[in-house]
Amino acid sequence: MSFAKKYLLFLIIVCIVFFVGKVGAQDSTIENKIQEYQQKLTDIRQQKNTLSNQIQQMDTQISLPDFKYKIPKRKSSRHKTK
Repeated sequence: MSFAKKYLLFLIIVCIVFFVGKVGAQDSTIENKIQEYQQKLTDIRQQKNTLSNQIQQMDTQISLPDFKYKIPKRKSSRHKTK
């Protein structure tokens, strides 16, 4: 093999190794981003549940006074005697 062919082959191998390494690095970066976004989604779901519970508690507290006013007062069981 001539020197030019060997040099060209060497350059092709170097380019392949370089690009494969670059793609591998991008894959790990993408995997890290996916994990980061999955964690953020998990956090947001937990916050949503917490906020839903807080809203339910507030709704209950708001509706309690309305409920108290809707209950008719009981008549006294004691009868007045004349």
